[in-house]
Amino acid sequence: MNLEKSAVIAVDPEHFLKMMDTFQRGVSKPIPRAKGKGWHLVDDPLNRAMMAAVDAMGGAGQSQEIMQATMLRLMNMGKVLKHHSRFGNCVLSVQDDATSTLIAKPLLRAIAVSRMLQVGGHLQFDLDDVDAHLARFQAAMQDGELGEK
Repeated sequence: MNLEKSAVIAVDPEHFLKMMDTFQRGVSKPIPRAKGKGWHLVDDPLNRAMMAAVDAMGGAGQSQEIMQATMLRLMNMGKVLKHHSRFGNCVLSVQDDATSTLIAKPLLRAIAVSRMLQVGGHLQFDLDDVDAHLARFQAAMQDGELGEK
């Protein structure tokens, strides 16, 4: 599978929201200790979260291409959040927990469908594309098209 090809595939925004939720819940589920020789995942929060998302997508019969595109978006989402001031009140730090961040659903949906580019050997989101999709999802939410207000 070509990473560059998969990286630019948009994923269904509702699927992405479900996987984001699964990713967050997965942090608290330990990875069973592997037995035998070979390479094994370290039981840390990121690996736990990724395995939970992979298991959920595999169980739902998602294609490898969609799984890979979803995981790339989850793993690179922090690159969008570094530009939090650009997205107004869509990214908020939780006051009582300095390690937590609240991310508005329209921004998560925009991350699901925005272009990802290969720049200097690294993937990054096209932030102008994120802006455009964010505006579209915010308008749809205000118009009640997403079943939320």
